[in-house]
Amino acid sequence: MKETQMAGTGGNPLDFAAAAPSYISDVLYLIASGYEDLVDCEAVERLNQANISFVRGEFVNALGLIEAVLADLDRSQPAYTSIAAFRMLLQSVVGPDPDRWKADVDERLLAVPGPPKVVHLCIESDRLWHSGRLFQGLRLNQHALQQSRHDCGQWHLYALVLLAKKLTDMHLRGQAHRLVGKVEACVHDSGLLAFEPVVEALRSSLHLQAGAFEKALASVAETLEVAQRRGSIIGVELALSVAAVTHLRLGNRDEAAACLKLFHARNGQHTPADTRARAAFAEISLVAAEEGPRAGAEEIRDRWHLLATESACFAEDVTRPAWLVAVALRAGDAALAERALCAIERLAGDNREVQLLAVAEEHARAVYRGDGRSLPLPLDLDAGARPGTGAALATSQEPKRSSVPPRVRPARQAASAARPACPPTLTARESEVATLVSRGMTNRQVANELGLSPHTVNFHLRRIFRKFSVSSRTQLCRLIAQTGPVPAPGLGPGRDAEPR
Repeated sequence: MKETQMAGTGGNPLDFAAAAPSYISDVLYLIASGYEDLVDCEAVERLNQANISFVRGEFVNALGLIEAVLADLDRSQPAYTSIAAFRMLLQSVVGPDPDRWKADVDERLLAVPGPPKVVHLCIESDRLWHSGRLFQGLRLNQHALQQSRHDCGQWHLYALVLLAKKLTDMHLRGQAHRLVGKVEACVHDSGLLAFEPVVEALRSSLHLQAGAFEKALASVAETLEVAQRRGSIIGVELALSVAAVTHLRLGNRDEAAACLKLFHARNGQHTPADTRARAAFAEISLVAAEEGPRAGAEEIRDRWHLLATESACFAEDVTRPAWLVAVALRAGDAALAERALCAIERLAGDNREVQLLAVAEEHARAVYRGDGRSLPLPLDLDAGARPGTGAALATSQEPKRSSVPPRVRPARQAASAARPACPPTLTARESEVATLVSRGMTNRQVANELGLSPHTVNFHLRRIFRKFSVSSRTQLCRLIAQTGPVPAPGLGPGRDAEPR
């Protein structure tokens, strides 16, 4: 997929006109985010320019305009709270200090329901999420969503998008798909069409995660086409990072490089941490494929700060930490391999409720020990070989046990679950329960998803354990990650079939 093709209309999707309402989506966005009680024409004009700058990705310009409006605005005016919330959001993503917003906000605005409180909860939820406190971040995001329910505009949309991305990171695809549907409804019901590209961008990441590569690329193409039509940059970086990784998985290095070139065309602008991590991983993978593991290991060191090792997006692909370990060991860099392993061990240890992380930890530890029990890695490490074409890192390619240096500290013992010689047959309900448990859901979450009681879920889970000859959720997850869920005879599409 070349740059002109990626654009959808033959032009660069990142080239937009100056901040002016030149699209019908601009006009609808200005109406949807309007401030009816403002009578100062100059203030209204600045706000309109700030809104258009925001959807064009010009956050610094938008912040300057918003600060100029607030400097002359009476705090008693109803519009003040929403404009102050806009400034909080911009200050949290512009510049080196993400806590800059705290110095300018009136604490009283955070104590009552309204846009500032919603934005405050969203900012804090992301801070917790990206510092490794996943469930606290998730709960705070859900609280922000509840607080914004009475405002079906941009603040409700903001909370929805952040929560959808978190659920995607945790591989809760069924819930994430439903939330993306709510994002789409909010965009259209509120007239916020400038945010329309983010809908397909979110779907593209879900398709990538499910291994539906053609669907992922179709969603990316639609994202870029809609972005061009709407004159918006929202969702474009997310889509380009997904496209880069997807092309790598398909063995299309040139197309992956073209996507990354477009991704970096907005150099200096804010990029969400999960999107930045995905792009960094793609760049490391390209270097490792083209120049070999030593160059790949150097890239890992150089880009370590971009890999989001303290949030669930580090294990967006459960083999990603294991792949980093493998690259480091192939390069003879034992310290880097230890660093990558410690990162996933720490993240999994701090979030034992997230089964996804336990599975990623198991794979990384298996590669580190060279015991051959990890999942095949998706990208080939041999320089000159096409990545992701099925010639994945095989057992014979994995580091031998003798090449692994002694650990500084005792390694935790891996669960000794042997792969069954003949995979057992599950009932339709057991297959549903096993699939949801493998995505990190608790019994109560599975019960809510399937309309069962937690007691019934536990009953099914005990039967599944017996059939697989395992004694823990971690062992079950590793087996399902290796073999995939075992469908019952005649079982049709599950509840998590991906809607379009």
